[in-house]
Amino acid sequence: MNALRPWRVELVGEPVRRASSYLRGFSTAQIRITPFRPLGLVESSDR
Repeated sequence: MNALRPWRVELVGEPVRRASSYLRGFSTAQIRITPFRPLGLVESSDR
């Protein structure tokens, strides 16, 4: 069973890493675009 572990970590970890980096970029883009964005985030990101 231990032989499967690195393979499963690789299989799950890579898409998760990509998705998290994509979501991070997407959420920062959303903060600027979204009309109903939290005011605190807008003020802190604009300054």
